[in-house]
Amino acid sequence: GSPAEHRTLVDHDMALPNSEPAAPRSFSGQRFVRHIAADAVWEASNYRGLLRQRTGVDAASGGIGDVSVLRPDGSSTRVEIGSDRAFAFRFLLEGSLTLNVAGESEGLKSGAAFVMPAGVPHSIHALSRDCRILEVAGH
Repeated sequence: GSPAEHRTLVDHDMALPNSEPAAPRSFSGQRFVRHIAADAVWEASNYRGLLRQRTGVDAASGGIGDVSVLRPDGSSTRVEIGSDRAFAFRFLLEGSLTLNVAGESEGLKSGAAFVMPAGVPHSIHALSRDCRILEVAGH
């Protein structure tokens, strides 16, 4: 019941049944991944002008989907983004940018999101230095 009328204690020496996770982190066919942003490497992305930080979801999902964080590399003021994937969901984690689709532009700030189906060309520009975009894409 709540509130508890007894003391709750921690046993730091108790061995748990899952203290040794399976090497590929596979649990009954389900694979898990742990992404630590501070330890992840920034690498070139498929988009000229953006760097990518992979989360490991691509491998964990068997290539079905991918999750990455994107940031500007400082080389371009406009980034052409097309998608050959089934879908692309992007969430603006930090900063700001301007989204251009079919000649229409809209300024977006942290907390905004946009989804583009495959084959819809669009671009982003005026990315702030602190811009971070979470990209969730299906293959």
